[in-house]
Amino acid sequence: MSTRKLQQKPSHRSTQNSRQEVERLIEKRKIKDAFKHAKLCFHREASAEHRRLLERVYLLRIEELLRGNMPAAAAEIARHFLDFGVTDAELFGPLAAVLTQLGMVSESVAFQKRLQSPAEQASLAVSLADRAVLHPEQIPASMPDLLDGARQIRSALAALDADNEALAAELLHDVPRQSPWADWRYFARGLAAFRGRDWQRACANWDRLAPDRPARRIAEMLRSLLPSPAGQPSQNSTRDLSRLETAVFGEPILGRIERIRRLVDTSHASAADWQDAQPHIEALRRGLGRIDPRLAQRLTEILLPAVFELNSRQRQRSGERLIDGFTQVAEPLWIDPQWSRLKAMIWERMGDALDAADCWEEYAGSLDGHEKLTADERRSIQAQVLLHTGNLLAREAEGGDVFGSRRSDDELQLYRARIMAVLERSVRLDPAQRAAHARRIELYDEWDQPDLMAAAARELLQAFPDDVAALGRLIDYHRKRDEAGAALEYVLHARRVKPLDATLVGEECWARLALARRMAIEGQWEAGRAEFTRVRALDHEFARGFRVAARQAVFELKAGDAQRAGAFIEEAQALAPDPTGLWLALSIEATRYALPAARRREFQREFQAALKKKTSGKAAALLAEILVAYLGAEVEYEGRDDHVEAVVSYIERSSRAKYSEAELLAACWFLQGLPAARDLFERFVRRGRKAFPESPEFLCLAAEVEMAKGPMRANLRQLRKLLDQASQRIDAMASNDPKRVASLKSLVLKMDDMVRAAADVRENMPVFSTDMLDELLRFLPDDLEMFGDDDDSDDDGFGFSSAPGARLPRPRG
Repeated sequence: MSTRKLQQKPSHRSTQNSRQEVERLIEKRKIKDAFKHAKLCFHREASAEHRRLLERVYLLRIEELLRGNMPAAAAEIARHFLDFGVTDAELFGPLAAVLTQLGMVSESVAFQKRLQSPAEQASLAVSLADRAVLHPEQIPASMPDLLDGARQIRSALAALDADNEALAAELLHDVPRQSPWADWRYFARGLAAFRGRDWQRACANWDRLAPDRPARRIAEMLRSLLPSPAGQPSQNSTRDLSRLETAVFGEPILGRIERIRRLVDTSHASAADWQDAQPHIEALRRGLGRIDPRLAQRLTEILLPAVFELNSRQRQRSGERLIDGFTQVAEPLWIDPQWSRLKAMIWERMGDALDAADCWEEYAGSLDGHEKLTADERRSIQAQVLLHTGNLLAREAEGGDVFGSRRSDDELQLYRARIMAVLERSVRLDPAQRAAHARRIELYDEWDQPDLMAAAARELLQAFPDDVAALGRLIDYHRKRDEAGAALEYVLHARRVKPLDATLVGEECWARLALARRMAIEGQWEAGRAEFTRVRALDHEFARGFRVAARQAVFELKAGDAQRAGAFIEEAQALAPDPTGLWLALSIEATRYALPAARRREFQREFQAALKKKTSGKAAALLAEILVAYLGAEVEYEGRDDHVEAVVSYIERSSRAKYSEAELLAACWFLQGLPAARDLFERFVRRGRKAFPESPEFLCLAAEVEMAKGPMRANLRQLRKLLDQASQRIDAMASNDPKRVASLKSLVLKMDDMVRAAADVRENMPVFSTDMLDELLRFLPDDLEMFGDDDDSDDDGFGFSSAPGARLPRPRG
């Protein structure tokens, strides 16, 4: 057979039969097969008649897919249809409506100008309005009127949800009756009545809704929940939903849901009830999972609170069995595929920090390669989980056993190594997570590991170069090591970040003075003088005070220029509020600059002579402020203890002298850090409370005095009263000193946390009777000292004394 014969066109009869077959399939509602035949028919003969037929079947196929809840497939066919081209004007209106339902709003609007019938144009406007209300994200920004109308309707519905019916009514008041939004106004009015249990008004509004609009369909679902009139059977009871359930889920599920609900009711559910519920949970999970795995996961979310509630009432072994059984039959959440997150939360709630930490680390590992998370999201979540794990272990390490005993050094080392390993993993996963960096710094500081603390602070600055807290840590670190050059670099960096912070100006004063002293010891006289010049140029009260002039005098004595030194001493004498403070400053700096012994003795004699003169509150406060600066910075120098003893003696002798509030506070802050002067400190605090009852600082100091008695002896009610009064005084303070207000508020919050911790200690501390203690002592070695009586025990205030047995309460009876 020739090739020509093979390529002959189909006969007219064949084409006519194909058209008839398409019509027959359409009549039988076999649209998919009709679609195939229509395309074949058009392929054989691309006539206008065949094109109209194919266009009609295109639209029928799209509508069929929509009815079958297959919007993605329908949208794909719709795009092919648009690419093919729509020429039949009769299809413009129906196709525009279908495109709107598919969320293809821009394509739908393109047909709006091609619609010739006013009815079709009005119908499309209604469809677009409904789509804008239901899916505003699908409306292009080029249609602001549509977006504004939808936003008004959604705002009204949100107001109803927030129980603000007046606002909803106001938003809907100007919606015209002929507007595409009118149905939504009636729907909202009916919804307001429905929420107010005004069933008659709800139905009256909903009866006005157009039958083919979404508002009507939503209203019908709500209407089915209305109570039936008295004497009539319930609407729900007359409906046979089993066929529908079977068609959707493969089995009737409402009865199974009801059985599960009764069995796991938190008001009376037991472990046995949960065991009975497990087969139903597993079967229901499978049924829901066949439709959508998210439904099975939603079932898990609903059941989890009941699981937590029952678990909290179980003993540990019973709780473990409960969780194991539940995780075997329930659908894991997508965020917790191996149930390790759930187990971690359970263990943490039961107070088992170590097992909880193991599960949290396992959970962080289970997220590796998680398909629903981007790489950045996964690392961020893992980093946060590990940060939480580190905090959990840190709290556990700080605690003790049931008797409150501190952990051994070996135990602490193991805990600390694991905590830091977890936090370092957190930082590596997400270097931009500031909290993990800050927690490492904080813990290293608490553990008295300054070098590691500084390394962690530098690592934080790599991720956040302008972190002022980390800069402050490093400034303090280098100041305590007398490394003025390194400290000055961080001070200048911090000043660039916060140029208006007066505290940082003071830090620069200190750093440059320390650098000048270092240069004097190294013989760099001109460089040292340049640093003093820079200090005096700073806009700070300290830079203009006598202590800078005193240090410069000592610098010139070190340089051998007695004439310049004398001029600076005269300047310092003119600036000093009291000469006693000047001679103390000169004596201290003479020692630190390593002046000749004769010069140091001269300044010390002047200081001792000034101490013997009549005491005053001004001099006492000045001496206290000078020494507090050295003690707070942990500056060691020869004779410091003698100076401290001399100033304490002076303050004690000045107890009858007149003090201003600031002077008395300065004395208290100095005495506060001296265990040997505790009685004097408490006496001055009492004086401050009596003389200045409105001062929040003295209220906080009084609270500190009470806290020093320890959590078992302190009067917690009195402490709360003091802190409440301090908070009231702080709130009443003028706002012209925001830094002072912020500092006091922070102090009160910290002290309040300590009071709460003390209350927890008392609540959880076992109380022993004498008989119980006698019974306990029978099982202890004879040479074990359980109750120590060493008066020199290391009591850390609101912590516990380290003396043996000091954590146990006194026996009763």
